[in-house]
Amino acid sequence: MKKFSVLLVIIVLSVPLIVYGVYGLVSNNNSSKLSIPDEPNSVIKTLDEPTPPDPNVRPKLPNPFYQVMPHGIRGKVVNINPSAKIIYLKNAFYYDPNMLKNEPSEYTIYLNDKTNVLKDLQFPAGIPDIAVDDEIICTGSINFEEGTVKYATDLFIGRLLPADFQAEIPAEGSIEELDKTGLTFTLDLSSMIEGIGKLKIHITESTKCFEESGTTEEDFLIKEIGIGIIPDYVGDGSFVRAKIRLRYNETDAYADEVYFVKQ
Repeated sequence: MKKFSVLLVIIVLSVPLIVYGVYGLVSNNNSSKLSIPDEPNSVIKTLDEPTPPDPNVRPKLPNPFYQVMPHGIRGKVVNINPSAKIIYLKNAFYYDPNMLKNEPSEYTIYLNDKTNVLKDLQFPAGIPDIAVDDEIICTGSINFEEGTVKYATDLFIGRLLPADFQAEIPAEGSIEELDKTGLTFTLDLSSMIEGIGKLKIHITESTKCFEESGTTEEDFLIKEIGIGIIPDYVGDGSFVRAKIRLRYNETDAYADEVYFVKQ
């Protein structure tokens, strides 16, 4: 009886130790997985933070023609499979007012019986009206990762803008290729407006010309100097601001107003 009592006491005393040991082992293993770092912000420090915009770099203005065109995938046709109703595009990108994907890529456009093809924005057309090197725009179910539109709901060919459309845009920069006799000069707008490069600016018989001088609020002055006039002090490298009119895919622009900056 005494032996049984002693054995019972040993068992009773051993149970808490065994349970504690198992619990301690489990809690130690879990603590290694769930331990809180000494520095609470150390995890945050490893996250990539967005790079703030450079205040010295002015963002480009949106392309005025893209805003007026139908929104969707725009690119040039490189191949057509009429029987399969498939069109292949190169240098294509997607545009709408809220998202501009500027990385040109290749796209495969799938058409079906429900695809609406329009020529010059108004005339019903079909695949036989599409040719290699045509610029087209299409809307539909777009897969940007695969580079596909399956299926196109609307496809625009031919003229993608109203026939009489002219964009009125601001322009500024250093004058290149000045021709005082022909009243023309060149401006490079590639860093100012999306998708527009060098333009030949024409001063016409109706262009209002101004002189801009001064660098502070106290001495800043703008005065009109006449119609269709380039001052003698203007040369290549002179800075100019202008309001111009431009048609799509043309490099000749016509100035309504020109402001020559006098140094």
